[in-house]
Amino acid sequence: MNIASTRASRKGHPYYIYAPAYRESSAGIVVMHTLCHLLNREGYDAYISATDVVNPRFDTPLATFEVQARHRLEGRMPIVVYPEIVSGNPMNADVCVRYILNHIGFLSGKPLNEGKDDLVFYFSENFLGSANKKDVDFLFLPVIDTELFKPDPTVKKDRTFVFHYRHPLDKIDFSLFPPGTELLSMANPVTLPELAKKLQGGRVLYSYEQSSVCNEAMACGCPVIYLPEGGLKAVPDQFAFGVNGAAMANEKNGYARALATVDTIYPTLVALGNVFRADLPVFLEKTQDAARKALRRPAELRVASSNVPKTPKRRIAALTTEPVAHRWSTSRVKKPFELLADHWELIWPIQNTEEKIASADIVLMQRRFPMAATPEQLEAIFGLGKPVIYETNEPYHDLPETHPLHFLSRRAGEKVEYVMRRANALIVTTPALAEAMRPWNGNIHVLPTGVDFDRFYSPVRMNEEKVRIGIMGSATKPCNFAVIEPALMALRARFAGDVQFVFVGAPPPPDWMGQPDVTLVGVAETYEEHAKVFRQLELDIGLMPRAASEVDNGEARTEWLEYAAAGVATLGSEHPAYSDLVRDACSGVRVDSASADAWVTAIANLITNPAQRRSLARTAQAIVYKSGSVQSQLAQYHEVYLRGLGLKLGGASASGPERIPAVLILDPEGDARKVQDSLRHHARGPLRNHMTVVLTTQEGAVPEWSDNLRYLQATVGEFSSAMEQICGHDEFDWKVVTEAGVELI
Repeated sequence: MNIASTRASRKGHPYYIYAPAYRESSAGIVVMHTLCHLLNREGYDAYISATDVVNPRFDTPLATFEVQARHRLEGRMPIVVYPEIVSGNPMNADVCVRYILNHIGFLSGKPLNEGKDDLVFYFSENFLGSANKKDVDFLFLPVIDTELFKPDPTVKKDRTFVFHYRHPLDKIDFSLFPPGTELLSMANPVTLPELAKKLQGGRVLYSYEQSSVCNEAMACGCPVIYLPEGGLKAVPDQFAFGVNGAAMANEKNGYARALATVDTIYPTLVALGNVFRADLPVFLEKTQDAARKALRRPAELRVASSNVPKTPKRRIAALTTEPVAHRWSTSRVKKPFELLADHWELIWPIQNTEEKIASADIVLMQRRFPMAATPEQLEAIFGLGKPVIYETNEPYHDLPETHPLHFLSRRAGEKVEYVMRRANALIVTTPALAEAMRPWNGNIHVLPTGVDFDRFYSPVRMNEEKVRIGIMGSATKPCNFAVIEPALMALRARFAGDVQFVFVGAPPPPDWMGQPDVTLVGVAETYEEHAKVFRQLELDIGLMPRAASEVDNGEARTEWLEYAAAGVATLGSEHPAYSDLVRDACSGVRVDSASADAWVTAIANLITNPAQRRSLARTAQAIVYKSGSVQSQLAQYHEVYLRGLGLKLGGASASGPERIPAVLILDPEGDARKVQDSLRHHARGPLRNHMTVVLTTQEGAVPEWSDNLRYLQATVGEFSSAMEQICGHDEFDWKVVTEAGVELI
């Protein structure tokens, strides 16, 4: 297969326009086909589905089985656009857009039966129904050919027409109209050029209903008179034309006013083309963002998957001492259950404990809650007979002496042990913690902490000026900072003016304070604000030192996930807390904590080799995207909580799909020589048996796909978008993401 012959290099995720067979006599159908045509003209990938009858003058390829299969292979998420005449989701799409081109149900007699996450765009204010125009999105796409339908001053205006489409023909009283009035019926349509010729000679067109033909008449300088017997109570399309060019039949002197103002319609129509240009960016951004988010959901929880768990929705009451917006509360409770809203209803925060818990199916106690509750409160909660799950990331029944809450451990430990023994299940963050807590409860499950990828994601920095090095969280603890401080002092002297040290959450030692190469950033109050601030730091390198005495409590995982999602390369100690995260050394650098020289060498190497930094950052980011984000762990969350209750998940296990181990080589410069250098190096390296994928801007023919090598092509302008799509490709487990000409780590 030669990928160069496909449309894979186009922008973003593809659009499938679910449209009936093309015919000029239906304005709604013309709009759908025109939308497909214009999306392709804008550089996106759009196809017509549901019919093979298209306008040969339009760029409207068909969404054939082969096209859809190729998109699945490329890891692209189709965006299906349904007109309002379609009820439900016949294409079983994960991303649905409802394009309201008429009053809902007016033509089909059916409701939309839309999904809760479906996007809705209205063609015009005419079809809002009960919706408030301030709360909806519009995509006004005028399809009147202004080169065809325009005034012709050389034609005498002496013809009268009455338009017929859906209003019953036998209900039209022709005696109301001047003698010689001509019937324009959709039952016997004429070509568009013929219609334009007729309307250019029209002195008036009568209509019982709204139609694009009425607008076409006004564009040609023919005023329109609407008859209320068809159900219209006022002149339609006032959002676009006001009441110019048209009048209701019962309006006094209405025809005179319509005739006097009809000349404003044609220039207005020409200007309305700019409305579409203003609406289109919103449509593109919202639909593409929905596709990106849908692609991050595990396959088991996508609409198009046959493995969607069919379990009943359960109400879960969460008891926590942390603020609602705290990092732990948000990443462990709020975000995952928000994304699992089809399966779980979260009651949180708890205000009236007894009342809220009584209405729940399950009670979730978090971390320190048992320490804060009284024995009587705990007994009352268990006395309700509800299933109880206790989840934690630390052994609060037996905290080490170095823990800031150790002074509470002895007094509160008995309450924590009581909860662990009586709970239906325990959920913890690491296997080591699971083993430590197993004596109190045999039904224990490991659910690693994830990062909200959508909040933290930032493209990997291409700036090669001053290198910004982050030191946050546990790295600022005195015992851990002592591991790297000698190396940092040496690096400050060596790279003076070229490096900025950014301390996040805690200040450095006093002799670092006030230095021009040091930036201090405080702790954000909420998880959302923390993510926002973290992205704005624009870090290049994140340091994760660990003293040998430090235990692995899952803190390092959270920090690494945030660094990786934000596109930051990391260096950490040869310590289980970090080494288990970057076992292959392709998603981070491991350093001997006892050697200051080793830290100097490792950090200096990344300071002076930006391409190596980017390789580490992109590889880690791809890993987190697929397996370390909250979004990628939804199926696991769902399964763990069901299994915690003694239930089983129907269908596939949450272990996730089998992915092909692969190497991604990025060639934004289209340099075939650099690509060949990378391929030769790869052939000699430890990953030589893995699939290699090359994303290149090279033009012309590229090698055919083989079992172990695939080429994908993109233009320079499309390269970043294509790279994002491919890094998120569900088929591959990227072991390395590197740039052409850079030796693989």
